[in-house]
Amino acid sequence: MSKTVNKAKTKINLSNLTSVESSNIQAIGFEKDTTYVLFKNGNVYSYPQTSMDSYNELIKAESVGSFFSKTYRKLDQFEKLENVELAKKNEKKEQEEKKKS
Repeated sequence: MSKTVNKAKTKINLSNLTSVESSNIQAIGFEKDTTYVLFKNGNVYSYPQTSMDSYNELIKAESVGSFFSKTYRKLDQFEKLENVELAKKNEKKEQEEKKKS
């Protein structure tokens, strides 16, 4: 398995994440052929070279945790992202409005 830790600051937009019912997974997102998983313990992992179809199956699974364990956890390529900043949905817009004030 290729575990790569990303030490650079990574910003993930919360509006791109979908909250899920799971005992361990808080939210899941998909962008540019990469699935992002935010765990309830605060860890964020990215799974590159995944499809929108597999992402849709994950968020619609009867048990998100079981589906994740059977599919994503077995993938060879993934990254544990460190220094993740979870951006608010309208963060950029809010910053522009503050500058105007």
